[in-house]
Amino acid sequence: MHHRISTLLTCLFFSTTLLAQTPVRKQIGVTGAWKNTLFARGMSSAVYSIESSGALTTTNPETTAWVRIGSQSYINTAHLFAGSKNIFTIENDGSLYKTNPSTGDWNRLGDARAYAGTITGVITSGYLYTISATGALVVTNVNTGIKQTLGKTDFKTTRFMFDANGKLYSIDTNGNLRETSQADGSTKQIGTAGAWKQVIAGANLWGNYIPPNQMAV
Repeated sequence: MHHRISTLLTCLFFSTTLLAQTPVRKQIGVTGAWKNTLFARGMSSAVYSIESSGALTTTNPETTAWVRIGSQSYINTAHLFAGSKNIFTIENDGSLYKTNPSTGDWNRLGDARAYAGTITGVITSGYLYTISATGALVVTNVNTGIKQTLGKTDFKTTRFMFDANGKLYSIDTNGNLRETSQADGSTKQIGTAGAWKQVIAGANLWGNYIPPNQMAV
């Protein structure tokens, strides 16, 4: 399986009590089972993934049992996000879609191509926060599809976005970790400048940002 799903599955079982211990990793499922996975995100007790065939699947990480969701193709997906109840995708043309994982229903939110050039994003507290190619921070109500821009267009160097306890965090190309206000888009640096320069992936669990070198199961 692609390294993204391996990282995600590891994160799902991380216990904060193990942070001070030597990280231990174990394989979930058979070797190569996720080789064709393009995107993956965790939501509640499931992992949602998009395969190279365009199929959207849900997997129980404890049993590795999986099923396909709906019959439509997600082959043109550029970004995948998981909310508390629904899955959201941005297509290569910049259109945002919402999928109900229980029924497979798939509907567009907002205008077609409204999210063209999106760099990255995250869902928290019922809102989708995305970074556009212009460096703008865009917030979208995932129920109505209404979106607006927050703050200044100074997010162009953002590589990753995370949520923790209802707050937004990002890591930029210079390795800086920043907290962003959901109210006005203002930011403040967390920790030492450049401390996250070598990070290639990460996730948040229970209010803690977990880079891959601190993961354990």
